[in-house]
Amino acid sequence: MNSFGDISVLYSKSSTAIAADLVQSSRTTADPPGAMGIGVNLKSSTGTYGGGRWGDYFSVAVDPTDDATFWGFGMEILNGNWQTSVHSWQVSTGGGGVGTPILPDTITTAVGTYIFGDTTSVGTSDDIFYQIGSVAITSLGQAGGAEATFTIPTDSTSISVKLEAVGGISGGTQMVWMWNWNTGQYVLLGSNPTPASGNAAKVLSVKTGDVSKFKGPGGAVKVLVRGHMPIRPLQNTMPTPFVFKIDQFELLVRGP
Repeated sequence: MNSFGDISVLYSKSSTAIAADLVQSSRTTADPPGAMGIGVNLKSSTGTYGGGRWGDYFSVAVDPTDDATFWGFGMEILNGNWQTSVHSWQVSTGGGGVGTPILPDTITTAVGTYIFGDTTSVGTSDDIFYQIGSVAITSLGQAGGAEATFTIPTDSTSISVKLEAVGGISGGTQMVWMWNWNTGQYVLLGSNPTPASGNAAKVLSVKTGDVSKFKGPGGAVKVLVRGHMPIRPLQNTMPTPFVFKIDQFELLVRGP
């Protein structure tokens, strides 16, 4: 499922006249529950299959750069043998982008020691970082993190968090929480490995049905991000301190 709430499946279609065509079916949030759309042929097979295993190499994934485009990997027949092919498609009208970027109103250090930066430091991917020195946390490891507040349109129906951060050390994890206004608590949205260097941005999307929980009065949104280096389990020793550096931190939203 992508950030629009679209769902796609990929499969083989066969009959007395069709060997094994590669087909995708999709649905939008407006479709009746339990129903998929009419199949769309992605690739027709050539010839007949010589026999053996079938179906090992099928998968569908959502493109992490836009959280809208589907990529499908499937098997087809070519002159008696099988081969795989790769295809991409979009379902909802206007697909291809997760929304309008919204920059933070404020950013503050929530865990660790503030070193440098403000909201302008996280506005673009430019290697100017909001920097936090990690601190040791008992039974957890080293951690450093920041809290940001945003104001989004009150009629927003889609929210995604775009985060580009580095940890200066390999083996760490970056976690993203969003404030649930119904419960008054932070909820873990997702996590990704934190690279030691580079500028690979990650996009985490809120499920369509959960968007209302994370929109507060006047469109207020609060997000907490943290870099984490766990305790070494075999030695049971605290990891080396690091500097958690946030290069880009924004929300991507869409309206109705």
